[in-house]
Amino acid sequence: MEPLFENRFIIDKDSLNEFNCNYSKIIPCGIIFSVLAAAGLALYFILKIDELLFVSCILLGAALSLFFTPSHMTRNTMRLLEEQCRGMQPEQVLRFYEDRAEGGIAASGAAGVYDYANMKKLITTKHLFIIVTKAKNGIMLRRDSFAKGAEADFPAFINEKLGGK
Repeated sequence: MEPLFENRFIIDKDSLNEFNCNYSKIIPCGIIFSVLAAAGLALYFILKIDELLFVSCILLGAALSLFFTPSHMTRNTMRLLEEQCRGMQPEQVLRFYEDRAEGGIAASGAAGVYDYANMKKLITTKHLFIIVTKAKNGIMLRRDSFAKGAEADFPAFINEKLGGK
């Protein structure tokens, strides 16, 4: 059986960073913590309650760490890919059939079969399609890397498989 879509690309830092920033809820949490820290600091200066300064500093520290988390995740993932691929380029190949998707990273030997029933939603970013699974994992595809099928047709295809979600 021939795949309807095939997406293949070399995983790089830019793609991983875009994935980490858009897939996870880390950046929005960092913004929320920053706003809470600023509000706490303002109240501290108005009410002079020492506990507010302590809590605000903790929230500010948490916010700062969350803003740097995506780049940290990207570095760790790239390091892991380099180890698993033993010097070969980490090319991800995903094939989408009528009843399933399958693929993985050839150089590492990692591969899987993905049932559409276990997919939850599609996120579209500037350069990526990210498929979120019910297990809270993300499947990353570069929008400009379809070897088979057209990028413009992919969202309609995958949303149909997701039941119009």
